[in-house]
Amino acid sequence: MQKQIFAFMGRRVELWTHPDPDHMAMVIRLNRTFYELDVLMKCRELYLPGTAIIDVGANIGNHAVFFGAILDAPVYAFEPYQPNHELLELNIAANRLEGRVFPTCCAIGDADGMASLHPGPPDNLGITRVSFGAGEVPVRSLDSLAITGPIGLLKVDVESAEAAVLRGAAKLIKAWLPDIVVEAGHSEAFNAVTRVLMGFGYVPRGRYAVTPTYLFSAIDQARRLRRVVSDGGPAPLETPACVIANRELHH
Repeated sequence: MQKQIFAFMGRRVELWTHPDPDHMAMVIRLNRTFYELDVLMKCRELYLPGTAIIDVGANIGNHAVFFGAILDAPVYAFEPYQPNHELLELNIAANRLEGRVFPTCCAIGDADGMASLHPGPPDNLGITRVSFGAGEVPVRSLDSLAITGPIGLLKVDVESAEAAVLRGAAKLIKAWLPDIVVEAGHSEAFNAVTRVLMGFGYVPRGRYAVTPTYLFSAIDQARRLRRVVSDGGPAPLETPACVIANRELHH
């Protein structure tokens, strides 16, 4: 592993990455800033203060650290690949985000179960894929986890499993109508995601990043804002039940 240090909006940021030739590490070092900064700055523009962010496919924590450190948001981060998850935990500690960013080592899908992992090549471990059905990795749906609202943003980057993640979050999405930032690297993935989200009253609002990543927002923003405002305040910062359940699962 290697450490990248840079300043962003007046804050010192420390990101531990995989060693070269990992793509994300090289981009962060070259640009001396967060990876996929255009995506992150769009999230900053949209973020509703006091709402929680769910990061599915958190990788090493690049996005989660931005959400926690720069947006000051409570973050629930899910990453199934253990080498990535270890760096995620290291980056949370390095940026003093314990109690704000809550990491869980499991895959997210449309139902609880098990899955197998297919790690990416050494130059891009971020493209690790999940195969649902059998394997050594626990799978949870977001709806099966006790994630406390209000939820303002859902980010999904799971290498072609995006539609399954969204189907498994139907209740959460319908309840909070969060903005959704989802990677869809090809037209079939975009169509699958769009079919799911149109059923929830969402439309695409923009495309970002080198690997196509789309912003979807609910059409009924008035209902969304009424729900967030009426909830009575920001998301709590105690360890959520989904993290506690994950710890019990692994012991």
